[in-house]
Amino acid sequence: MTRAHGGEDEVGERLDSLAALRSAVAALDVSDPDMLHDLGNEFRAVGADIAAIAFFGEAIRRGVNDSIYNLGLLHLDRGDPDEALAYFEQAARAGDPKGAFMAGQRHEELGDLELAERWYRGGLEVDDTPFRLARVLRAQGCYEAAEELVASNAERSWECAVDLALGRGPDDVDAIALLERHFEAGVLEVGVTLEHLLAQRDEAERGRSFLERAAAGGELSAVHNQSPAT
Repeated sequence: MTRAHGGEDEVGERLDSLAALRSAVAALDVSDPDMLHDLGNEFRAVGADIAAIAFFGEAIRRGVNDSIYNLGLLHLDRGDPDEALAYFEQAARAGDPKGAFMAGQRHEELGDLELAERWYRGGLEVDDTPFRLARVLRAQGCYEAAEELVASNAERSWECAVDLALGRGPDDVDAIALLERHFEAGVLEVGVTLEHLLAQRDEAERGRSFLERAAAGGELSAVHNQSPAT
């Protein structure tokens, strides 16, 4: 849902301020346009959105493509996902896989599965992408392609590793060992799945140890899945 930012008068004042600020920023004699990007980040960090928009916009005009993605994030934070999507797609077209991932995520939320697949495929460098692309492929009936994608990305994506292990069940010791490697690398999110699978292998005590360690590390699903104290 788009956030309200005041009445018509306030909106008009904001647009006037943004136009004036854009003109002022465009007139700056800056030898390194990356400085404009950095200033946009600083203004965004302190909640000065109008200034951040102006500086990111000028950085984009001067060829700093990283500002396109950041401007998308800013609009997303401001409650305008449609405006954000336009910038994420622009970032993706400029070669930013993070932009492609975010565009895919938004199209998936909207139920546009073909567009989600298209953008996710452009963002496969991002570790969070393969699992989501597999989800979109399954929703379109492409089960074999989804399983191949999950299996080929399970080493780098803990979500794919969980999906793979749950699909193969407790008898696949290699899939469980992969989850353990993710866990020992600090990915506590796999603790619940490890506990579940190991319990089915009559290794409940070892499974509980993963769950307890994950809960002790603050992983919320592990905390919620712990048995009440007796």
